[in-house]
Formats: sequence, C-alpha cells, structure tokens
Amino acid sequence: MVFFQTRLLKRFLDHDLDSELLYAARIKTSRHVYKLRNYASPPLLEAVRAVGQEIEECLQERWSKEQHLQTFSRTYTPDPSAFEQDTTISLCESRAYLTEVMHRNLDAQYSAAFHPRRISRLYDIRDFHDLCPNGLTKATQSDSYVALADFEFLVQERLDSWVTKNIENESACKTLGSCLEQYILIAKKQYSSTPEAQSLMLLTIMELWVALNTIAVFQCPLLSSYSPEIPVSILEPLLLRRVKSIKRAAQIEHYLRSRHSRVTCTTSIYSNQLCDTTFAVCYFQGSSYLQNVKTSIERVASDARDKKLDELKRKVTEYKLLSQDIVSRSCEYTKWGHHYYLCFKCQLREKANGMKIHVHEWPLPTRRLEGEATVFELNCPPVFAIWRTRTYQILRDIGMAHIIVESKFKSIPQYLLESYDGLAAWSQEDTLGRITFASETKSFLNSHYRSARIPATEDSVCVNNGLRFKLYNSERRESIPSSFDLNLDSYCTLRLPDGLYKHLQYAVAGTSHSHNETIVNQADCPANLSLHEQLAFSNLRCGSRLQWKNIARELRTNILTLSREEVHSLITQAAWQIGPLSEDGLTREWHFELGVPDFGLVLIREAEDLLLRIEANWMEGTTIKSISMSPSSH
Repeated sequence: MVFFQTRLLKRFLDHDLDSELLYAARIKTSRHVYKLRNYASPPLLEAVRAVGQEIEECLQERWSKEQHLQTFSRTYTPDPSAFEQDTTISLCESRAYLTEVMHRNLDAQYSAAFHPRRISRLYDIRDFHDLCPNGLTKATQSDSYVALADFEFLVQERLDSWVTKNIENESACKTLGSCLEQYILIAKKQYSSTPEAQSLMLLTIMELWVALNTIAVFQCPLLSSYSPEIPVSILEPLLLRRVKSIKRAAQIEHYLRSRHSRVTCTTSIYSNQLCDTTFAVCYFQGSSYLQNVKTSIERVASDARDKKLDELKRKVTEYKLLSQDIVSRSCEYTKWGHHYYLCFKCQLREKANGMKIHVHEWPLPTRRLEGEATVFELNCPPVFAIWRTRTYQILRDIGMAHIIVESKFKSIPQYLLESYDGLAAWSQEDTLGRITFASETKSFLNSHYRSARIPATEDSVCVNNGLRFKLYNSERRESIPSSFDLNLDSYCTLRLPDGLYKHLQYAVAGTSHSHNETIVNQADCPANLSLHEQLAFSNLRCGSRLQWKNIARELRTNILTLSREEVHSLITQAAWQIGPLSEDGLTREWHFELGVPDFGLVLIREAEDLLLRIEANWMEGTTIKSISMSPSSH
C-alpha cells in the first residue's frame, strides 16, 4: 500500500495538483510508513523520502512565489475630491435601533431562569394498577421508546413481587390483561423493523402472561388441570444477547414445563368438540351458582311455554268457532248479482286464515353439554375470560399472524350469544370478551319460522333452540382454529438486504437445511460471489449444534468476507438465537460449547488473531463488530 501511494504521490506532482491535496496525501503516506516501523524495507523508505522531499520543495517554491507577488501589490491612493463621499455611512433605517442600543439600561438585563419540565416516567411506578386502563398508552404519546423501555424495566424488576402481593386481588387479572393489550399494540408497531427489539417484546409479553397465568390458576384452580396452550418451545427463536435476558427466558420455560407437567385433562380450552372434560362443562358441574342459573332459565322458560300453550289453546278455540260461524253463513251479493265486497262471511274467513301465533323457542340447547356450556359462557368467570382472551391474543395475533384462518363466519352472519334475547336477562356484564359463543344458524325468533298459522300443533309452536353455538373470535370475525401452528421466526430473523447474498436468506433463517441442499444450491451462486464463500455462508448454520464450531473455523479460514454486513447478520443470528433449553434446564443446547473451557479458549484465540490481522484497516469495522460480539454473546 505504501509503495502504491508513493507512486500516486509522484503522479500528483507530475500533474501539478493543488497544494492542499499534495500536503494531505504526503501526510497520509507518512502515517502508513510510521505504522510499518521496522517492517519497511530500506528501498521503500528511500523512495518515500525522495518523493516527500520533492513535494516539500514544490510546496516551498509555490509559497515563495506567492510571497513575492504580495510584495509588489499596488498602493491605495484615495481621491481627495471624493473623500467626504467615501467616508460617509448612511443608516437611514437604523435610528430606532441605534437609539435603543445607546440608551440601553444594562442593569435591567437578566437571563430568565431555566425550569425544565419534568415528564413523569413509568419506572417511578410501583403498582401496575396505575397503568390500567390506558396508562402505558398515555406515556407513549410523549416518547414511545422511553415509555416502552420503562415498562420493560418494570416487568423485569417488579412484576414478580407485584404478583405475590396481588395474587388474591380479583382486579389483578384485569390489570395484567390491560397491560398486555396496551403493550402488544404499541410494541408491535414501534419494534416492527428490529428483530432484537421484537425478541425483547416477545420476552416481555411472555413474562406478563406468566404473571397472568399464575394469578388465574390461583383464583380458578380448575385451570391448572388444563393445558396452558402455549408450548414450551415458544421462546426458542428469540435473539437475546444479555445474560439477564437469557435467564429470564429460561425461567419462563421452566414455568411452562411445570405448568404442562400438571395437566390432567387433554381437552383444549379452545376446543369446540364438547365432552364431559370440556372446561366449561367441568366448571359448570362444580359450580352451584351456574347450576342455579340454569335452573332459573329453565323455570322461566317453562312458565313462558305454559303461557304459550294456553295462548295456543285460546286461538285454536277461537279458530274453531270462527270456522263454525263461517260454515253457517252464506256469501252476500248485490241486487245485480255481484259478490258484495264487504261480505261478512269472507271477512270472517280472512280473519281465520290470518290467525298466527309467535313460536316459543327454548332458550337453551336441549343437548346437556351444549346447555351447560352456554350457561357457563353467559356467566363466564372474569378471571378465566381475561386469561382465555389474552392467551388467544398471543397464540393468534402473534404466533399465527402469518396464517389466515378459514372461517364460515366470514360469509355467514354471526349470531352472538350476548345478542340473543332469550338469554339476555342472565348474561353477566364484563364476562364476554373477544372470545365468545356465536352461531352460524339462526334463532327461530329471527327467521321466517318465528310464527305459525292457526290451527297449529304444540310441536310447531313450542320449538327447541335453533342456535348451534361455537367459540368465536368477535374481533377478527372468525372461528377459533382447532390447533395453533405457532411460528415466531418472522419476528426474530435478521433479514439480508437485496444484493449479493439475498438468495442465501434461508441459511440465516434456520438450521434445518442440510449440506446436500447447500451443494445443490451452488447453481444459484452469482457470478461475483465465489462458490467457496457461498458454501461457507450456507453451511455455517447447517446443524444447530455445530454453529459455534463453524464460527470458530470461519474466523481462521478467512473464506467469508467478514467485512460484509450480510456475513455479520449470519454470525449474529447464530450467536444470539437462544434455541431450545436442555432437559436439565441449565444450558442451551445450541450453545453448550461455550461452557467448555477448551473451546472457549480456542474461540477467543481465533478472535484475537483475526483482530491482530485487521486492526490497522479502517475498512474492517463490521469485522470488529463480529469479533467483539462472538466470544462474549453468552
């Protein structure tokens, strides 16, 4: 490089470039020579000294010429006749300003005291109740990132103690549900383009869910027998680089493992296949309150049905009397032999034919399990309703945001349980949330079957319930899926920019691709990317437990262009993605090598050797990022 710059300096002199450029180029070359110290050969030093001397002589010669020109500058001899005109300054528009300046009272001048406005910060909050219903939303209006950071600090440092203190508080679940809803809405928008920030968001969401689940299980013990619905592996895609964050993720996974181990009922909370082990049915059978509600509904319905039967008997009797009267009469005619339009017999016949009676629909489904589940949904425990809604929000809105759930409800009008008049009197407020009961079939009361012609039978007037209730997502207007295919990879995967490495995004996104696939994919290699580098890039994450060994090897082989941001993204994804927790819960399976002292020494030595090779090159800033990140990530 010094030899090349020396040749450039010579060319600069030959082309007579500006003095500033010659001076700066000579300084830069001298700095490189100084860095070489004893490694520079004498001929090279002599060449640098010679061209430096030529530049110095050129610069001195130019300076001498400039000085010589200045010694012969023309003298100024003013014209005596124009002296008054040249020395008079007219400030026609400045009298007011000058007067003010000349008569200013200097004693009256003072500086106004600065009193900065103190914005209340969320980290001052000790009670999460203060954030309900919209405390977090209001805090983000002034500075969303600061407010989110403060809230994440609260969750990290104070949530556990708050849960212990409020575990018996009936409003605790509502508060946590509100915090979850606010945080998800704001963080998803603010962190949408940063996988590391989204990983922290998911970690915070899961900590809030653990707190919510802890309180819900305590206040509704039956819930502990059912699956928490969230899998233990949900946090595996996260990108975490702080030790404390990794420990927090492990604590959540320990809790999920413990929670799953206590499950005794395999029926999903969100299952639409009713059976004796369905949560709503089991809760109903253990609740005397809900049983009394069902009895009350049936008693009122029986009374109404008896009244409807009495009404039917009266109308049938009236119809028979009308029919007899009609038979005994003859039609009336005018004197011209035309039928009289006010014929009394015809009026009676029209009245008889128009007699109708509104049907009575039994308010509850006749099938026992459906009836019990319906009563449960009418008076769903608030704690369970909040837990079910927020858990579903995590599963559906976050874990399945990439999936469109096919639903009949989108093409067929939905009939919500809370809007059904037959049960409105027993519907408890604040129990029905986003997850509710809905039917894709109409009620008899809202169809053309809502009335029957007289004469009618009891079976046609007193009908069973026409609704077929199922769990329904009222916000998205879709049915609840039978299973949840969660995928958080889109939140936690670094994206390669358009360009040379874009076709290798799969090598960053996962560890499931095989060496055979990378060999086959050589055909996709661009002309300006070597096959060796493409193989090294795509093979680095080929095998989840080989990633760190591959990183250590690549630090030595120097096949990858470590100064590229794409390569840095690949190494970062491998080093930060936490992967599965080991069975003993002590280590991360993808990072167990970092706990082996011999491998740790090898990794650090390779990183230090690479640093020594590139420390003099200012263009290797990205490589420095990878070096400083790799050995210390965990």
